[in-house]
Amino acid sequence: MKLQRLLGAIGAVVMSVSTALAAEQSSYVTPGAGPMSMATLVTSHLNPALRAIAACHNGSSAPANGPGSAPLAFQFWCDTTANPAIVKMYDGASWVAIGALNTTTHAWSPYLTGGTSGGVPYFASAGVMASSAALAQNGFVVGGGAGAAPASIAACSDDQVAFGRSSNTPLCMTVSGDITFASGVSAIGAGKVTNAQLATMAANTTKCNATAGAANPTDCNGATMRSNLGLVVGTNVEAWDSDLDCLAALATSGVVVRTGSGACATRTVTAPAAGISISNGDGIAGNPTLALANDLAALEGLSGTGIARRIAPDTWSVGTAVANSELATMAAYTFKGNNSGSAATPTDIDIAALTTKPSPAAGDYVILSDQAAAGAWKKATVGSVSSAGSVASINGATGSVTTDLSALQNCSMAVSAASGALTISLKDAAGSDPSVGSPCVANFRSATGTTGTYAPLSVTAATSLVVSSGSTLGVTSSTAFRIWVVGFNDGGTFRLGVVNCAVSGGISPLTEHIPASSTAEGGAGAADNAGVFYTGTAVTSKAYRILGYIEWSATGLTAGTWTTTNLLYVQSFGPGVRLPGERVQRVSMTSTSGASISSSTFTVTNLTKAITPTSAANPIRVFASAGILAGGSATVAIVQLGRNSNANMFGSFGVANISNTGSVYSSANAVGYDLPNSTSSTTYSLYGKSSDNATSISVLPNSYQGMIEVEEIMG
Repeated sequence: MKLQRLLGAIGAVVMSVSTALAAEQSSYVTPGAGPMSMATLVTSHLNPALRAIAACHNGSSAPANGPGSAPLAFQFWCDTTANPAIVKMYDGASWVAIGALNTTTHAWSPYLTGGTSGGVPYFASAGVMASSAALAQNGFVVGGGAGAAPASIAACSDDQVAFGRSSNTPLCMTVSGDITFASGVSAIGAGKVTNAQLATMAANTTKCNATAGAANPTDCNGATMRSNLGLVVGTNVEAWDSDLDCLAALATSGVVVRTGSGACATRTVTAPAAGISISNGDGIAGNPTLALANDLAALEGLSGTGIARRIAPDTWSVGTAVANSELATMAAYTFKGNNSGSAATPTDIDIAALTTKPSPAAGDYVILSDQAAAGAWKKATVGSVSSAGSVASINGATGSVTTDLSALQNCSMAVSAASGALTISLKDAAGSDPSVGSPCVANFRSATGTTGTYAPLSVTAATSLVVSSGSTLGVTSSTAFRIWVVGFNDGGTFRLGVVNCAVSGGISPLTEHIPASSTAEGGAGAADNAGVFYTGTAVTSKAYRILGYIEWSATGLTAGTWTTTNLLYVQSFGPGVRLPGERVQRVSMTSTSGASISSSTFTVTNLTKAITPTSAANPIRVFASAGILAGGSATVAIVQLGRNSNANMFGSFGVANISNTGSVYSSANAVGYDLPNSTSSTTYSLYGKSSDNATSISVLPNSYQGMIEVEEIMG
């Protein structure tokens, strides 16, 4: 039984050995109480004690032995509080660290108890280690002798040198004087090598290197030095004389001149105040250069022949007469002349400022441009100008000369269309834009109604008016029409205007003697009314002149879309041109041939007349007068005008109401306006009818004469 217990205890010990412990520490106290089994003894006391010895009692706290918990003298303890672990030995009073074991790097670091931090370890005697005092950072270690601790000195600063001493420690010093140290490099200071420090030299020599390559200096005499420097007299340099002394004595720059033997001076070529310029007069930067300047340069630069004239400072020209460019500027629209009656300086003469002669004599002269002679200036007498028209041209207008205030001088029109818009342009008689040399001139009455004077207005620049796409001016599609072009004097500014005079039921007049106002065309296609003046800029109560008219046919016409494909006439206003509302032509006829009508449908009578309109844009006025007779009571006799047939009736009615009195004679008049929209022969007739479609009426009964009159009116 005891053997079994022993084997069991041994097994327990073996099992306990394989168990990992956090620390291997145990008390060495022998159990004083029992009974106790072997297993308990080994497991709880003997085995832990043996393991603690083998593991150096490692743990994070010092081992405690029983029964008093005090460690044993010279007992070891491995303090595992941190890594490296500190190995300590108990000296009977305290735990003394003897070294450290780094379990990561497996490095052992022995501790010297009592050593100085920053000191140097040394063997004070055979096998005994000690520590020196703390050394200065980057300092020197100096031996202290047999068994003595090492000593240290203060660290040397940059570029200091440590000097040894026989009876004391070395000393750091900064080297100064003839030789210095910097960054580990020694150098001899500037000016530190004196003549006394040099080796003795041969008499009358200097140090030089007379070889072709680098070499140590040698003593060189004068001949050697001259050869080295390339200054051999007679070969490389001139021999001395007084002239060289003179040159050497010069203190100023410039051109050197020899003024005598051994005498010289510097000179500078200088320029006069004007006419010649000199570059580099002292010759320092190169050869002195002379050049003509100012007026001399201008004269030298002339290439032509003739009279040379100074037209400005330093500016000359050549010619045979004074050029226009040499004249002073002139006032606008003037000419040079002398109108004083005696010799005098020319002045700018303004024709408008000349004295007016109220009644020129027939023998007085006027100046004119003879266009038949390439525009040569000629004279003519007032009598010849006002008579037969022998003058070829005045102010660009050819033909008979006229002084009519209503005449337009040198004016015409041009028309173009693009993108549905119409452009009307003022032109001169040659079809070009007006200019100063070819103005369009119109006489305008005063804009003040009580002032009846006229004044000319000259247009000297391009002038136009655009009737925008969409603007109809009151025109009806597929109907021939005419628009009139006028010019307003808006306080001295010429403005083109247009108007459609064909208003509903009549003709709007153009009365130049009455100032008128206009509406701005606007440019947006909204100028749509007949009888209204339209201009680019609106004017108020201004005088205007009629410039002419533009006429289109009815073919393919769409109101508001302006083209020139169906354009018929561009007519400037002048003699023979009718004004709106004026009669163009009139035809008439009379008849005594009666007509008896019993139908209630209009039937043509014997009063009929044909007319051929000169323009499809012109309206036709028709008037007819006839006697009528009803054949019975309660019958109404009616007459009216018609064009070509009773399908185109127009105008007023002529009526005879017989009532209950029986047959009664009556006179009937019919009048009306028609727009045939044609230039073909058109027949206008008086038509009649009976109100009851039974009772007969008579037109021109008993051979009483009637008449019909047809007029074409300017639209």
